[in-house]
Amino acid sequence: MKKPVLAMGMAATLAAGSIVSPNGMAVAGAAEVGNGVVDKQRLEGSSSDGEGLSPGAIVAIVLGVLAAVSAAGFAAVQQGLLELPALPKGSAPQNGGGAPKRGACDAGQFDRLVPGWPAGFGTHVDYCDGQWAVAGAKGTDWIVYFRYVGDRWTVVPSNGTKQSGMKRACYNGITLREQGAPEEFIRRAPICTPGEIGK
Repeated sequence: MKKPVLAMGMAATLAAGSIVSPNGMAVAGAAEVGNGVVDKQRLEGSSSDGEGLSPGAIVAIVLGVLAAVSAAGFAAVQQGLLELPALPKGSAPQNGGGAPKRGACDAGQFDRLVPGWPAGFGTHVDYCDGQWAVAGAKGTDWIVYFRYVGDRWTVVPSNGTKQSGMKRACYNGITLREQGAPEEFIRRAPICTPGEIGK
């Protein structure tokens, strides 16, 4: 999944039209490098008629490439295409430096939080690690997302509504990661696109 982001970054660099050497001089246009032709004057950083990239133009190109790569990276993380490195377990201790408390994962824990549960055929716990959980009413598509805070389970508030297909609550992937949600939980949660957040 990391290769498309890298490819976008390389494409943005090549689209900028020049490759910059370590001393900051424009080396060659992307098309020239691709065809194996390099202008000797551009390699030397000088031109008899005064043409070439000024330091300001080089800075503008570099900043443009960085902005394009940053935007692509943000979108990839938001959509869950790129995984951020996970913090080691226990790196964000609660309760005065001890290990974080964990809740029980039996269905009854979640039935108490959702009005109307247990519904129909009861409650099914799809995922639970003691701090994050996904549970639903059996035989339906009614799924709720939970987080263990302090000493009790709470319902994770949604950040928006999916606008494609069936309208349903969705979550900000960046916010979930900042709160310490594991990848297994995030993969089960519907993640909002930037345009769906707050809707």
